[in-house]
Amino acid sequence: MHNIDDERSARTRIAHQVTDMRDFLDALPDLLTRFDRNLMPAYQNRAGAEMWQWRTRWYAEHPEDAAGHHELQAVLRRVLDSGERADVEGAMPGTNGRRWFLTSVIPLRDDAGAITGVLTLSRDITERKRTEQALVESEARFRATFDQAAVGIAHVAPDGRFLRINQKLCEIVGYTREELTARTFQDITHKDDLEADLAYMRQMLAGTIPTYAMEKRYLHKNGGVVWVNLTVSLIRKADGSPDWFVAVIEDISARKHAEEQRHQLEEQLHSSQRLEAVGRLAGGVAHDFNNLLSVVLANADFALEAVRKGDPLFVDITEIRGAAERAALLTRQLLAFSRRQILEPEVVNLNHVIVGIEGMLRRLIGEDVVVTHELAADLGNVLADPGQIEQVIMNLAINARDAMPQGGRLTITTGNRTLDEAEASALAARPGPSVLLVITDNGGGMDSATRGRVFEPFFTTKEKGKGTGLGLSTVHGIVTQSGGAIEVESGPGTGTTFRILLPRVDATVKEAKRRPATPVAAGSETVLLVEDEEVVRRVIERVLKKAGYTVLSAGGGGDALLLCEQHPGRIDLVLTDVVMPHMSGRELVERLARMRPGMKVLYMSGYTDDAIVQHGVAQSAVRFVAKPFSAAELSGKVRAVLDEA
Repeated sequence: MHNIDDERSARTRIAHQVTDMRDFLDALPDLLTRFDRNLMPAYQNRAGAEMWQWRTRWYAEHPEDAAGHHELQAVLRRVLDSGERADVEGAMPGTNGRRWFLTSVIPLRDDAGAITGVLTLSRDITERKRTEQALVESEARFRATFDQAAVGIAHVAPDGRFLRINQKLCEIVGYTREELTARTFQDITHKDDLEADLAYMRQMLAGTIPTYAMEKRYLHKNGGVVWVNLTVSLIRKADGSPDWFVAVIEDISARKHAEEQRHQLEEQLHSSQRLEAVGRLAGGVAHDFNNLLSVVLANADFALEAVRKGDPLFVDITEIRGAAERAALLTRQLLAFSRRQILEPEVVNLNHVIVGIEGMLRRLIGEDVVVTHELAADLGNVLADPGQIEQVIMNLAINARDAMPQGGRLTITTGNRTLDEAEASALAARPGPSVLLVITDNGGGMDSATRGRVFEPFFTTKEKGKGTGLGLSTVHGIVTQSGGAIEVESGPGTGTTFRILLPRVDATVKEAKRRPATPVAAGSETVLLVEDEEVVRRVIERVLKKAGYTVLSAGGGGDALLLCEQHPGRIDLVLTDVVMPHMSGRELVERLARMRPGMKVLYMSGYTDDAIVQHGVAQSAVRFVAKPFSAAELSGKVRAVLDEA
């Protein structure tokens, strides 16, 4: 018997279950829709129905946005035809803006297995997509920052392999990304910097330091060296183990080059200051030393005149005079290196100077050294003291000879050259047209330490007693005082080359005029002698009287003025020291000129060029004789001045 109550109760339970199921499906945030075979919605939960209605109106108003809808329709039809589930992502307009959905399309079958429709379950993945998009954009920004950074950046494995490299690092070291990733940082690090770099890395791996920075050198692909400032940090994994290093590399080659240039300039300054200090010392002692040598030379001459050559004293006095001459030469060398000697510049052609001393040069350096010339036919002229230029060439030739004890080749080359501002600055020379003198030997050469000190006074590599150490310093002083520059290029086993640059002048070389020979440097004129050093004054007075002159002797400017006033006769010449107490020689001459207008003037001094310029003598047209001088030199100079028109 059919129980109506049971059937009614069952239907009520089913109705409640259906209602509960609908409520459950309507409560889902996901969009649920069942389509029949005609792809018409047969069921939608609340979210799906609201979205469907809203989207249908949107597509009707904005047909250009229907691409995502058409794509979904195509997927639905494909699932109907194939019976295979499909997942599709797509952006679709939503009630609160464009949204991303992940839609799963599932085929529906009846009990017989026939496909009756499809079920779509769409989940809103907009936030996930936004996060993914943010990650993509962040990665893009990182890549742009990484690749376009103004400094080199690299990710380096703990074993030194390059994991990621930016373009700037490739530019710094000259390799492509592919070439660098096939290498380790050890491969491109200068050997002298590698151990320090590795020591820092070991400390970071051990956790004793968080980061490190150092200046180091990379080996460029072209074989050069690149200075960089390196900063390194360590990235660790979640468990704390090392993952990779981040290296930031800044190219500081330009700065290091500037620092090196500044260091060289500082070294040049210090060297110049040392030379200047010795020069001041030389100038300080020159006056007294030259006065004493003048006395020694003159008295030696007097003694030699009174002694026969066969007398044993003749040899002793000759040795004394020779020692005094060598001492005088030493003083002149000191003043030459310190650029304080008196120069008598004239327009000269270096080719003429070289040819003029060729015979003496060959005798000086010996037959085992072959001397060759490469002289420019169109060589310009320079303004220099020919005697000093000869000394430069002779000193460099002797230096070359000593560097070739077993013989060799000495080459002297001349040429024209024009220095631009940069070249002139590097050489401490004047920019513009110059004349080049090059002296090259194929001797043993010099190392960098010797080369750096080669122009220092008293520095020599010769055996004790074989050299004074003034030859090259004298060369440097003469060249510098002549307005030129000198540089040396040398290396062990490669010989030595000295290059001298002197400013070129447009003036032409004057023909040397031959003066008529004077039989005897003597006379009968009256000479006013002014010298504050009594011992020197006595010697000079004796020399002049012996030569036949009448001498009025004064110990200073005041005495000289008084003598000039009291002397009734003619005074033909005033011979005066330049630097004297109370009244300088120049000041005395100016006052005497008003009293004796026709009187000729000859200055003498043992001081250096700076002191003479300071006292106004160098600017005048009067004559000068440098102490120390011999009796013959002094009497000859006096006679020459008196004989001038």
